Amino acid sequence: GVYRFSVHDFTNRASSPTSELGRSGATVQVIAGARTHTFHVPVQPGNLWTVFELSGDIANPVVTERGEMGMADDYDAIP
Repeated sequence: GVYRFSVHDFTNRASSPTSELGRSGATVQVIAGARTHTFHVPVQPGNLWTVFELSGDIANPVVTERGEMGMADDYDAIP
């Protein structure tokens, strides 16, 4: 399957627009197989950062950067 990793700024879920997550300097580090991937939050407005997707298998994981910012509230499906 394909697995998606996202970060949601729950604190600012009702603020529109909000730029707190984009200004946070957040990073995500993933170790997949023999590779380490480091992702930095885009400096853009939004409270949902879709960081990457993981596919493949344990022997050959494939990490695909998404790096997208958007808005989500408690009732939105995570894109």
